[in-house]
Amino acid sequence: MTGAAGMRSGPRIHCLLHPKERFSASGAGAFALNIVQTVRVSRYREAITVFGIPTDKPFEGVAFQPVRMNRWHRLFGRNMGFARAYLDAVRKAPPDMIEVFNRPLIALWLARKLRQVPVTVYIGNDPFTVKGAREAGERRRLMASLNRVYCVSEFVRGRFIEGLDAADAARVFVIHSGMPHEGDFPAKKAKEVVFVGRVVPEKGVLEFTEALAEVLPRHPDWSATLIGASWFEGTSELSDFEKAVAKAASSCDRIHAIGFRPNEEVMQHLARAAISAVPSNCEDAFPRTAVEALSAGCALIASRRGGLAEIGEHRARFVDAVTKDDLAAALEDLIGDDEKREALRRRAWNDFPFTLEAVTKTWDDLRADILRAR
Repeated sequence: MTGAAGMRSGPRIHCLLHPKERFSASGAGAFALNIVQTVRVSRYREAITVFGIPTDKPFEGVAFQPVRMNRWHRLFGRNMGFARAYLDAVRKAPPDMIEVFNRPLIALWLARKLRQVPVTVYIGNDPFTVKGAREAGERRRLMASLNRVYCVSEFVRGRFIEGLDAADAARVFVIHSGMPHEGDFPAKKAKEVVFVGRVVPEKGVLEFTEALAEVLPRHPDWSATLIGASWFEGTSELSDFEKAVAKAASSCDRIHAIGFRPNEEVMQHLARAAISAVPSNCEDAFPRTAVEALSAGCALIASRRGGLAEIGEHRARFVDAVTKDDLAAALEDLIGDDEKREALRRRAWNDFPFTLEAVTKTWDDLRADILRAR
């Protein structure tokens, strides 16, 4: 265990990171990043321990406990094996609260096994695609056992409460992703466009790359960087879709596809770039990359799919459809008009509602309500 969780007094809160992500810079996705950043500024920082799959270099400044699955645990599959291994580790001294990230079935199973412990789940994807929450009956079953449900956006909450009665819906809350937002407006930016995200069809990255290949030759002082892979950490072997994106990028020598990069490096690229894009082609819950781009002072190009519309009409240049032509028009609009691009950047910077402090306060207030009721 890292940190001093074993010597703590007062309430104990366990955050369970799902076993597809690692609690480390080299393997963190949106959930791990949200956890580490919010916990570091939480008034419950000393009460929280993060549980996740073993990693060589967990994030510093937050107590971490690796969940080690043995052969028996693995018989139940990755998710339920993880849940059983966690329960075996804490059964003799359960915490005062458990927060499960994006695995409703783990949350439900633990709530039934540890009936005296309030369990919550944080939903960061469209519930209609999440195992254990797709049907209204499944969501009602979750609400019967869980203390509360947190959703990453109003879009996700709206989907989750379909089929719930008013009493259950009142226990479903929105906690957006948050980012630090301080200092002066970054007036000087490089003539660079950045895409950050998984390189999969639903993220719109192929259409965006094709749009870049069309627009950049008309603007020889601009370049673009594509950051991401098909999954966190990346792999040595590219998927067929990644190969298609790489082929599209190769048609313009100023498009650089650099694969997965740790978040610290991603933020350096965003701090430098004038434009970023989140052209999701699916009902995206509320991509953290959009909030990261705004917090870095980028002019944001985005689709309106899923929770992306909650960014706010005045904070992004939205496209009506995720096509090469629509994205090329948006790029031309911002690259070719300095005043429009700078006005968009400044509006989003001056009116940024997704601060890490505000998001964490919302979360901590909900935690306080649960702990008071015990």
